[in-house]
Amino acid sequence: MKKWENRVVGAVAALIIGTAAAGPGYANTPDDEAVESLNSDNVVVTATKNAMDPKDAPGAISIVTRQDIEESNARDILELLRDRAGVILKGRSVGGRKTLTFRGLDDKHTLILVDGMRISASNAAIGHSDLENNWVPMENIQRIEVVRGPLSALYGSEAMGGVVNIITRSAGKKWGGSVQTRGSLRADGNDGETGSAGAWISGPLVKDKLSLSLSAEYSNEEPTPDKEDEEVYEIEGKEVATGSVSLAYTPSEDVSMNLFFNGTDEEREYRNSSRSGYYTDIYDIKKYQAGANVAAKIGATDNQVKLYRSYVEKDRPRTYDSGSVSESYDEVINSVADLQTGFMLWDTRVTLGGEARKEELSSLTMTSGSDDAVHTALFAQDELVLWDRLSLTGGLRWDHHDAFGSEPSPRIYALYKLTDAVNLKAGYGHAFNAPTIKQVSGDYHATTGPHEFYGNPDVKPETSDNFEAGVELYLKRIQAKVFYFHNEIDDLIDWNLIGTNGSSRIYQADNIDEARTRGVETELGVDLGYGFDLSGAYTYMDAKDTQNDARLDGRPRHSAAARLKYTYAPFGFWASLSWDYTGEQYLNEENAPEFYLWHFSLGKQITDFLDLKCGVENIEDVRLADKSDAFNYEERGRTFWVGLTAKF
Repeated sequence: MKKWENRVVGAVAALIIGTAAAGPGYANTPDDEAVESLNSDNVVVTATKNAMDPKDAPGAISIVTRQDIEESNARDILELLRDRAGVILKGRSVGGRKTLTFRGLDDKHTLILVDGMRISASNAAIGHSDLENNWVPMENIQRIEVVRGPLSALYGSEAMGGVVNIITRSAGKKWGGSVQTRGSLRADGNDGETGSAGAWISGPLVKDKLSLSLSAEYSNEEPTPDKEDEEVYEIEGKEVATGSVSLAYTPSEDVSMNLFFNGTDEEREYRNSSRSGYYTDIYDIKKYQAGANVAAKIGATDNQVKLYRSYVEKDRPRTYDSGSVSESYDEVINSVADLQTGFMLWDTRVTLGGEARKEELSSLTMTSGSDDAVHTALFAQDELVLWDRLSLTGGLRWDHHDAFGSEPSPRIYALYKLTDAVNLKAGYGHAFNAPTIKQVSGDYHATTGPHEFYGNPDVKPETSDNFEAGVELYLKRIQAKVFYFHNEIDDLIDWNLIGTNGSSRIYQADNIDEARTRGVETELGVDLGYGFDLSGAYTYMDAKDTQNDARLDGRPRHSAAARLKYTYAPFGFWASLSWDYTGEQYLNEENAPEFYLWHFSLGKQITDFLDLKCGVENIEDVRLADKSDAFNYEERGRTFWVGLTAKF
């Protein structure tokens, strides 16, 4: 490490150790009330792994509430998050697929959690994967916490760009639930119809001791043919069944246990053509996450143990119209043991923990057929309140990868409350990300798509140094945030073009010596009065391969979103007009032009238990293929939709 990096590690370690040596602990914490209301949108847990008010949390944080989910026509978390500051959608080249990226980093640098537990990250292990987007039924999501910026000090590899934490709904003290159904129709009649139905129910089995939560969802989306060649699809077809079950046991006030299972069975259909003629891909995808979570208060300590496994399987036979068939199979398994303890020492909260994770990959693209990697880590965090208006959060994680050795990931963050309404925030984090098993494997060779891909045993891990500073304003009718971010990435892993074979390109995993992303992101929410609310976000980004003085692919300089909403509470009515903008970007070795989308929706509470909503997406019927051949994904055309929700 560089000398200044050593100094940062030493400073963070001194902060944690010095506080731990300061004196005896006590049991009461400033977050007791927050812990009792984890279902509240006024509490976040992702930024520090401890419950707190979002205003006091270290980092740039956005929250998708349960109300946001209920008023949207979103089919997955990607559609819920696409209008947030710092969030960019990146195409995956197949069937309209897209993934999330934060602040110009890759999708593999965004860690997605369900209730604080990582899912199997398939986006860097399975080609053209967007499988992170729908792990639990939409009816089972209470809120989504988004923390932009490096969180490797807490969560390790994959959290270089940020974390998305999906918080599921907890069982209530009485039985209750909800049922929703939705349907949509393309205005041009070019197929692409969708339909879905979902339900959530929960309640006590034994009063104050044992509770059960169940949810399920089924959705179907017809494929959208390409207008230039109706034999191929510009958006693939999907049929998805998702279910969740959670059993919570509370034997005493100090102990709680939870058993859970989230499962998804998905089938996709995609038509395209190649040098060998037209073909049909059928994707059979299975995903699950299962495990146990135990929380116990022992003396002055709060302790948690999580044991879980997440699994992704993709089986994709490709059938050519000529009759020939090729196979593609990938399986990714993550087995995790996660332990954590927290306690108060005078005016500071200390969190200590460790993680052991085994990553297993099986693939037909690997000569050996399978490989695995073992990750272990220890971490410590100190939340120090120096006085009423200044707090420091220091964290240090030590990751060990069985192939690449050890790497420290320090983080230090300062929050100063200039006034009761103005926060000043600034922080630094160092992050480490090991190559995927495929990227570093010499026996990886994929030829099932239009191009060829090779692994590279000489690929090195990525490291990054990340800075951010921002101002937050919290007034009665106005909330605003402005953050500057700067990320320096060494040895960024990418696929390097090394040759061609006819029209097929040949890529090999390799490192870009130096890359940089920097920019400004803003968020604004204004209560205009008379039932009107205005919200918006804007991101400016400069993303560059500094080694070759070239723009990084798929990072627009400008992106923005805005929403104007009107609510008339006495009538139970609301209406919303929203706008999404994506600026010019370098994409597939071309400059892809800017585009924007308009959407409109409205809703009516019919009874105390029944809500109706409807709307139109992509009002101007924008088609990216008409704008440029550089786009490697597509947006849905003008679509009318309607939804009905019943609560009981």
